[in-house]
Amino acid sequence: MHESSISTAATDSGALGQRLIPAPEAVANERFLADLKQFGADLERLMGQAKSLTGDGAAVARDQLERAFTNAQRSLGAARESAADRAHVARERAERYVRDEPWKAIAIAAAAGILVALLVSRR
Repeated sequence: MHESSISTAATDSGALGQRLIPAPEAVANERFLADLKQFGADLERLMGQAKSLTGDGAAVARDQLERAFTNAQRSLGAARESAADRAHVARERAERYVRDEPWKAIAIAAAAGILVALLVSRR
C-alpha cells in the first residue's frame, strides 16, 4: 500500500498548515458527486422520454440507462476503494504515531477520557 503525498505548508512547530493543492481524494469525491448528479439528470431525461418510446426507441433508452447505471456503479466502487485506502493510511499513521510517541498518545487518550467523563457527568 502506498501513501499519497499531500502538499501542505508546515508551521515552525511541525503542525500541518493549509493545503496548497486539493488532495487526490477530494478531487475523486468531487468527480464522483458530479458523476452522480449527471446520472440523476440522465435518468430523469430517459424516464421522461420513455413514456413516448416504443420498439427500437425503448431499446435505445434502456441501453443508455444501463450504460449510465454501469458508470455510476464504477464511480461508486472507485469512491468506496478510495475511502478504504484513506482509512487504511489513517490507521497506519495513528499506529506509527503511538509507537513513536507513546507518552504523548497516553496523555491525549487520558485528556480525551477526562473530557468525556466531564461531559457525561453533567447529564
